[in-house]
Amino acid sequence: MRTNCAQFDAFAKNYDEALSEGLSLTGEGPAFYAEKRVVVTNLLIKPKRVPTERILDFGCGIGTSIPFLAKAFSPMEIVGVDVSEEILAEARARVDLPRVRLQSVEQTPRDGEIDLVYCNGVFHHIKPEQRAEAFQRIFDSLRSAGYFALWENNPINPGTRLVMAKCPFDRDAMPILPSQATKMLITAGFRIETVLSRFFFLRLLAFLRPLEPWLSLSLLGGQYLVLARKP
Repeated sequence: MRTNCAQFDAFAKNYDEALSEGLSLTGEGPAFYAEKRVVVTNLLIKPKRVPTERILDFGCGIGTSIPFLAKAFSPMEIVGVDVSEEILAEARARVDLPRVRLQSVEQTPRDGEIDLVYCNGVFHHIKPEQRAEAFQRIFDSLRSAGYFALWENNPINPGTRLVMAKCPFDRDAMPILPSQATKMLITAGFRIETVLSRFFFLRLLAFLRPLEPWLSLSLLGGQYLVLARKP
């Protein structure tokens, strides 16, 4: 449900390179951020002692997050969905794990049996008039009391703006403020549990990263997370 499926088809073979082009300003690569996002998500969900047997990676791209989701949550199944068939083909070639299904967003499970939906950097590519439909798909996929971890690029952070301007497929994206994301989730029927941000420091300042949990509620980091729950 991204705005331009053909655009992402064109980047299927060099998706990592295009993303790395933008992230080069930070001194880190895509895998670093993918792993850290999953670690933070797990730290928030694990203490709740809720099942995470079925995970949906909504807008999975080339599958970068899937190995980290598998390692952190040890689910019975991970379903990755995306709008681009070329991107999905690349993901299938890269992700060599059992109990992983990669399929079209139109095949998003809507059986109400997903425990956790994970989503990173997808909604700023979805046209505003289509976002409600995307949230409805996610809401329908979740079981009662299931969690939705929505990660988005933070337009409040000037570094994020620079990264997106440098990344070929993010230049025309429409960033979403944390307050806007929270409002959309509430409208979709979710209950908000946590809103925080991460990724304050470039690699040159990595020695300051232990401070990030203390800064997270400022919502000034490069990305933010809204953790929501289906009633």
